Parts: sequence; structure tokens; C-alpha cells
Amino acid sequence: RGQPLEIKNLPSNSDIKEGDIFVSSGLGGLYPPGFPVAKVVPQGVEFKQGAPSATVKAAPLVNYEATRDVLLIWRKPGVPEPQPLPAPEPKRSSKPVTDEDKDAKDTKQADDRKPEAPARQQGGTR
Repeated sequence: RGQPLEIKNLPSNSDIKEGDIFVSSGLGGLYPPGFPVAKVVPQGVEFKQGAPSATVKAAPLVNYEATRDVLLIWRKPGVPEPQPLPAPEPKRSSKPVTDEDKDAKDTKQADDRKPEAPARQQGGTR
């Protein structure tokens, strides 16, 4: 990138600091309002005592030397922002659940929780 941009005649009471972003106003109708244009460089704000205005240096956010064309896309006023699609619902079985199905499930869960009985020894007694 080349030399920083120089913004002159900014009112001296402006609340501008390093890192602030300049955006387009949209007044000319060529660019949408709020389009990021440049960022204030470190030590880029110069307020001279007694002067009615300040000078600000800012780095462009686009490398104009390497860019031939720029395409800006923005939403028309009044067009709602797209919303994410809702999560899909879980698939359900086409077979209705019966009381027998519920009882079988409860029995299986109960069986899974029962401790196994110790194995019986076969053979004689002592």
C-alpha cells in the first residue's frame, strides 16, 4: 500500500482516535452508506493548538494499486435480513407406539439394571 490518505479540515473538537474506521456517507448515491473506506493510522491524528481544524492520516482498506474493479453489493432498504433455516425435526417411526412397546422397553431397561446372579457350581458337596 502507498502513502496514507490525509483528511484535512476536520473540526478540532472531533472525537477521533487511532484505529477509528472511516465509512462512506452514501450522499453521492455511488456507494452505500456505512461502507468501510480507511482506518486511522498510529499517531495519525494531529491537533494543532489554537487551530480550528485537525488533520488525520488514514490507511485505505483496499489496495487501489492492485485493484482494477470493485463490486459493491448491498441490500435494498426495507428488504429483511435472511434468517437461518430451522433445524430439521427428528425422524419418527411410521409405526405408532403401543402400550406393549412401552412395556417391552421398560422391561428391557429393568433387566439391564439387574445384577447378574452368581454362577452355580456343579458337582458334589464337601
